[in-house]
Amino acid sequence: MNNYYTTYQIEGLGKLISFKPNFEPQQHKVASQAAEKAQQAKAMTTSQATVMEFTRIFCDHLLADTDYAIIQREEPRYPSQLHYIANMQLDAVMKTLTYIIWTDRIVEGYFISRIKDMTVTSLLNRLEVLLMHSYNQKV
Repeated sequence: MNNYYTTYQIEGLGKLISFKPNFEPQQHKVASQAAEKAQQAKAMTTSQATVMEFTRIFCDHLLADTDYAIIQREEPRYPSQLHYIANMQLDAVMKTLTYIIWTDRIVEGYFISRIKDMTVTSLLNRLEVLLMHSYNQKV
């Protein structure tokens, strides 16, 4: 994908951002260990369904970019993954999301692990900042 995004793709980016609340950690107090296990099982099923829907929107809006060279080159320049994500350009965010989605097809649970370590939420936060910055410059 080049640096030009169609209206349809920008609409898709907005839909992806709307998933942020689904990927943030849930803090609930549970009365018993059995209830906690049941809650975890329900959360895992919900997470898998959410990941499938996120992936569907990502693919339907033609947002995949499989040129991972940029994400492999840039990360070591930053002191942490959070600094790296906070400085990403839009193309790097999209390449990283593509990498996560495609890797999940080979390594079961990879996307869920990137949700748990807050990588996906951080990427969506950066995507939101980039879109707002782009929108504000056009107004």
